[in-house]
Amino acid sequence: MASAAERIGVDEEWVLRNLRRNAVMAMRHGDRSAAARSIELIGRHLGLFIDKTWKYISYIDDADEYLARAVALVLQLLRGGIGPAP
Repeated sequence: MASAAERIGVDEEWVLRNLRRNAVMAMRHGDRSAAARSIELIGRHLGLFIDKTWKYISYIDDADEYLARAVALVLQLLRGGIGPAP
């Protein structure tokens, strides 16, 4: 069974094409907010923006354990393993 998107002919290319069209038309009509939103959605799709997550590590008496947790957290952040804050 085809998905709803397939049945109406909507795919990634269609969405991006229409977002681009919306951005251009909004700029022509002076609607900077709508243009910025379309451009933002395109940028998000392309992975141009990084959601930043802050993690606080409490003080631990054992410096070795603290360092090991800090290094593990940094590696996890670099790999994109921590999602946005709840």
